Amino acid sequence: MTRLVLKQYAMPEKQRINLKTGWPSPQLLPPSELLSAAQNVLTDASVYSPALLYGVDEGYMPVREELAKWLTSFYENAVGKYAKSMNSSEAPPMPDSSRIVISGGASQSLGCILSELTDPVYTRYAWIMAPGYFMSFKIFEDAPLKMRAVPEGEDIDWLRKEMKIVEEKRRDQAEKTGVQDVPVRSANEIFSIQEKY
Repeated sequence: MTRLVLKQYAMPEKQRINLKTGWPSPQLLPPSELLSAAQNVLTDASVYSPALLYGVDEGYMPVREELAKWLTSFYENAVGKYAKSMNSSEAPPMPDSSRIVISGGASQSLGCILSELTDPVYTRYAWIMAPGYFMSFKIFEDAPLKMRAVPEGEDIDWLRKEMKIVEEKRRDQAEKTGVQDVPVRSANEIFSIQEKY
């Protein structure tokens, strides 16, 4: 129903960018190339046997290597312009296959990131830009994390101020109750995980 209403009253499809669904761009889904790739994989036992099993957690290395090459070629020009705009002779590092993980999509990736880098007892809030990706809300709840909206148009100073208020309330609560406010996971454990990525 919502889509019908949007179609009827919104600007033409060509002029809109729909960020509600989280779907990949149709240009990234070329059916003929996918069909050809699937036929190649599924006709070679040395390829389809490992491909149909779970495989490594990070994803199939040849795919990660090709993705790193594609990302490098795609972003090379933009990164160069960024370095110039920052008056820097040093460009940010290019994508590296060892830092790429192939997942089942944005939702699975977000779940993995939250499970590795947050502490459900200590992490105050997940600060989410509003409007946000609606499918992410359940993932934050499952983490389990409380969510706070960052209104569209707010800047980093607003976020710092709000985070400071949250920290002060938490500190006051800890002083009143005498319950120490410490993470379940040590900072060393979290930082060692971050270094892996």
